Amino acid sequence: MDQLLKKVKAALADRAEWQIYDAYDPTPFDKRPDWFLTVGISGTEMQSPFLSGEFLYYPFTASVQVILLAPPDTDVRTLYDSYCREVFSGMLSAGFALQHIRIGSPEELRQFRRIAVKGTFGMDGVFQMHREEAHLV
Repeated sequence: MDQLLKKVKAALADRAEWQIYDAYDPTPFDKRPDWFLTVGISGTEMQSPFLSGEFLYYPFTASVQVILLAPPDTDVRTLYDSYCREVFSGMLSAGFALQHIRIGSPEELRQFRRIAVKGTFGMDGVFQMHREEAHLV
């Protein structure tokens, strides 16, 4: 799943002008910029693998949560426009088949002195692994 997270973060970094943090990054909020994204995988499901030549393929479904955090006085329209323009385009360019997108209404996170928009992206893809022969002794 680390590969999935790296690919999503790279796609977002190409489109968004904000810093991107893992969902569980320990960096204190007061040390982060005014606007930033957090990205985390909130669920995965793997299907049965299949072989092709020298590779083993694992189809998967994943839910990726992307949260945009901004100063609490940010206009809601500006927040939504920024999320749609930069996060949507980044997620669409990540190379996965997006099955659904759910965006919540902005919520104030008083403990972090931020307003946030949370989105969950359901995506399908296939992991490719080099097939290694196992030998019984």
